[in-house]
Amino acid sequence: MALRFKDTLAQIFRPPATAEEGEPPPERRATSRKPAFQTVLVEWEDLRKGLQAFAGRLENRSEKGLGIRGPRLLPRGKTILVSTEEETTAKAVVRHCASGVGGFYLGAEVIPLDKRRGDREPMYCAAQISCTRDGRRDGLPVIIRDASEAGLQLESHEPLSADEVIEVAHLARTG
Repeated sequence: MALRFKDTLAQIFRPPATAEEGEPPPERRATSRKPAFQTVLVEWEDLRKGLQAFAGRLENRSEKGLGIRGPRLLPRGKTILVSTEEETTAKAVVRHCASGVGGFYLGAEVIPLDKRRGDREPMYCAAQISCTRDGRRDGLPVIIRDASEAGLQLESHEPLSADEVIEVAHLARTG
């Protein structure tokens, strides 16, 4: 059974169940959003396709986040780099992504600058790691997101425990 156009729009733009008729939904941010209309470049690494990117429109920003409209649906938890027209780059994590008028709208939480002894070097590297699990040695494909003097940030389809010892078996720069 096909949905009617008005019914589909009503479902997409329906206010949350907690909102009273005519009231806006409650704001979850400590600070308000400010309009920001500029083109941004959104980049991320895909384990299968390599470095991916799209040009989007920054619609608003808050102290800790960005609201971006773009042509792609990105999963929650995906780490992205957002570059502005002023050539500033912010690292962020996708917190929500929904379809809407003019593409997809994604909300991203900006990751604050590190307060580490050494700087992190952003990387987009495909790698193969090996680790011992249940008495057998496994090889897993990963993406190295960044590296510092003290370690690596990895992205993997399989969970790794914090105390698991790994070896980087193969490294190939993709971007």
